[in-house]
Amino acid sequence: MGAYVGILIWLSGKLSGKRINARADERKLALHQRLIGVYRHGMRKRANGGTRLVMSMGHEGMHEGTQVEQVEHKVEDDAVSPAPAVCVIEDDEAIRTVLRTLLEDEGYRVLEAEDGLAGYELLRSSAAPLIALIDHKLPKMDGCDLLDLAARDEDLRMRHEFIFVTASPQRAEDDCGETLEELNVPVIPKPFDIDEVLEPVAAAAQRLSQRP
Repeated sequence: MGAYVGILIWLSGKLSGKRINARADERKLALHQRLIGVYRHGMRKRANGGTRLVMSMGHEGMHEGTQVEQVEHKVEDDAVSPAPAVCVIEDDEAIRTVLRTLLEDEGYRVLEAEDGLAGYELLRSSAAPLIALIDHKLPKMDGCDLLDLAARDEDLRMRHEFIFVTASPQRAEDDCGETLEELNVPVIPKPFDIDEVLEPVAAAAQRLSQRP
C-alpha cells in the first residue's frame, strides 16, 4: 500500500506545483495527469476487499471536472521505431502501467514481465538489445538474482543495458551492491520522478546506439 500511496501523493504534488522545476512544460504536466489516471485505475483494479487504499485528491491548478485523458498503448513496428525496446520487469501491474505510459509517451517500445524468471527469459530470448528496468523485489527470482545471472553471462551483459528500481536504495546496495557496480547499473528510487526514469533510459539507449 505504501508504494501506491507514495507515488500517487508524489504525482499529486507535481500537479500542485510542489516539485515542478524550471524544466517542466505543458507536455509533462499533461503526462502527470495521465499517470494519475492510470495509477488510480491500477489501484482500484488491485483493490481486494478494501485492503488497499484508493485515494481521491483535489489538485491545485486543475479545474473541477477536469477529465484525465485515457491512455492508449501504442504498438510500433520495429522498422519505424529507432528507439530500443525497454523491458519493464515489475510484479505490480499498476507500476508497470505507469512505466509503460511514461516510456511509450517518449517513443520507446515496451515489453513487460511480471516476475524475475519471466524477465530473465525475455532477456535471454531477445536477439535485439533491450533496456531492462528491473524491480528489486520480484516473485520467482528477485532483481538482485537476475542481475547476478546477467553478470555471469557474457552475452547478456554485452547485449543489454540494465536499470534497477527499488523502494530502498540502501537495501539494494546491501543485497547486490557489487553487482550493481560491476554492471554500472543506475538505481532509481521509488517513488520516482519522470526525469529519474527517462534520463537513465535515454543514457542507456545512447550507449546501445554506439555499440558495433
